[in-house]
This record gives sequence, C-alpha cells and structure tokens, in this order.
Amino acid sequence: MDFFILYWILVLVITAGLVSASVFCIVALTDLEADLVNPIDLARRLNPLFSTDVSFHSALCLLFLYFLVFICIGNYLNYINIINYYKNIYLYMYMLFTGQNKIFAADIFKLLPVYKRRYAIKIAFYIVTFFLYLYWFIYYLVNTHASPALKTMKIPVY
Repeated sequence: MDFFILYWILVLVITAGLVSASVFCIVALTDLEADLVNPIDLARRLNPLFSTDVSFHSALCLLFLYFLVFICIGNYLNYINIINYYKNIYLYMYMLFTGQNKIFAADIFKLLPVYKRRYAIKIAFYIVTFFLYLYWFIYYLVNTHASPALKTMKIPVY
C-alpha cells in the first residue's frame, strides 16, 4: 500500500476532527445564547478545545511541510492554511501571556458574538479545505493507481 494514501487519509481525518470540534463550539455557544447551558459548564467544556484545536492544526501544517505538499499541489489554500496556523498561534500566545487563555464564565456573554464569529469562520475554512483535500486525494489516487486506459478515457459530451 502506498504511503501517501495513508498520508491523505490522516489529513482528511484531522480536518474532519477540526470541523467537528468547531461545530461543537458553535452549538455550545448557541446553547448558551438560548440559555440551555450554564456558563460555568460551557467554560469547562470549551477551554480544553482551543489548545487541542491549535495542536491538531499545527500537526496538519507540519504534515504539509514535512511532505512538501505545497510544492506538489501548488494551490493558494495551503498558504492560507499556514496564515491561519500563525493566527492561531498568535491568539494562543497572546491569551497565554495576558492570562486570558481560558474562557471565563463571568465575561462570556459580552464576548459571545466574537467567539461565534471566530468559530463560524473556522468552520467555513475547515469545510472548504476538507473538500479540497478530498479532491486532491482522489486526484492522487486516479493519477497513481488507475490503469492507463482509465486515465486517457474521454468522457462523451452529449
């Protein structure tokens, strides 16, 4: 079995995990807005997710850099992925140095729109990247493991 197949499957699994974690955060913040969850419980649930989000996204970026997929693929979305990675690291370091690395239950209501907008942008970005990575995975499979007749087959236009 080809090693790059496992590589693309790992990339897709990490991206799917990032999408599901961001969706969980949006649902939890919406539940808080609808007064279905206690702010203390919400802060306890969401605080560990930010550091895991940064660590999984950094692992994804390191996978791309290790295998030099940026050169092979050549699309601009991977460079935006690196920019998103640096933004996450900056936010994490800023929150860590200012002592705001946790969501506090007392001031979560005034920061609720900021968190919702941040996670909505993350969801949109991760969904787009998931489908692009899926496309590149299928493209890799067809170009490396398909028969030559399948690669040159013309699709009839009606």
